[in-house]
Amino acid sequence: FRSICDFWFCSFWLGYFWFHHFWFWFSRFCFGFFWFCFVWFWFCCDWFWFSNGCFWFSNDWFWFSSDWFWFSNGWFWFSSDLFWLCNGWFWFCCNWFSLSYFWFCILLCLFELGY
Repeated sequence: FRSICDFWFCSFWLGYFWFHHFWFWFSRFCFGFFWFCFVWFWFCCDWFWFSNGCFWFSNDWFWFSSDWFWFSNGWFWFSSDLFWLCNGWFWFCCNWFSLSYFWFCILLCLFELGY
């Protein structure tokens, strides 16, 4: 009878020990798995927002470079038009001066000839 009691006593404590040992490691595993999933979730969220930020940064950079191109293009055509306006005004003044000088010479010749 004593050996049966010892057997059940030892079995009980051995089972109790293994149950708590198993429960300790199993709970640690569950907690670790939960923590792994939690960290993986935030990693995926951070990766999503990082890639989203990269996309919007490249999109903004594209529009900035496009706007800069059109601004410089507009500035080029404005300066070109201003140049041709000044050039045309210069030649208009030169031609006006030449034409008035030409008529002045003709009138002077006619005056000298007595007309």
